[in-house]
Amino acid sequence: MQPEYPQQYNYNAPASKNRLNELLSRRNITIAIIAVAVIVLGWFGWEQLIHKKTVTFQPSSGTVIKIGTPLDSNSGIGINHVLGQSNNQKSVKLDPGSYVVSYSGNDYVSQAVTIKLGSNLILTTPKLDYSRSKLASLLTSEKSAIYTELGKSIDLKAYTPANENLYYNGEWYAAQLVPADQVNQDRLVVIMQKQSNAWKVVAGPKIVLFTGDYPNIPKNLVSTIDNLPYLPPGQSQ
Repeated sequence: MQPEYPQQYNYNAPASKNRLNELLSRRNITIAIIAVAVIVLGWFGWEQLIHKKTVTFQPSSGTVIKIGTPLDSNSGIGINHVLGQSNNQKSVKLDPGSYVVSYSGNDYVSQAVTIKLGSNLILTTPKLDYSRSKLASLLTSEKSAIYTELGKSIDLKAYTPANENLYYNGEWYAAQLVPADQVNQDRLVVIMQKQSNAWKVVAGPKIVLFTGDYPNIPKNLVSTIDNLPYLPPGQSQ
């Protein structure tokens, strides 16, 4: 007859099981954290590197480029909310879509255009017209050369320039010519262009200019000088 031994009990079994469950729980939490991190990083990478587009600013000296959301359709072309500008950042990342880009500067007439952003884009300043104050300043310094050349086409003792202005970037000059004898003489108009740093008469002096006769002169300049009101000599509109 075999001797009976006392039954062995594993008093550590419940503790080991709890330890195992704890380890599995921690592993699951770690896996979940890693999965969330991968998802977040993947989304961020897609959003920043693939979905969003980079707009790089390359303004010319003295100008500022801005990009932003457009105004409502009834307010014309303009920026409602600025999203990036060249005077404080080199580039900005934006979602694809429609935006308004504006170009401006102290000496220039501002210009705004609507763009459709679908890929990375480099924005450079287009040719902007000078502001009226800049053109007025240039005219003061250019008058002597202008009058010297104009005097070869008409007697400036018999006619006095009026309503005279420079246009665009200061390379175009237009004026009315008021006769001393306004009873027997008609007012004339003239357009000059600065070519190779020298002023040349390119239209007139005539009573009226026709746009079709001058294909090399901006049409709106010809129309402008033809439709200016009569002003006394020395005054400009």
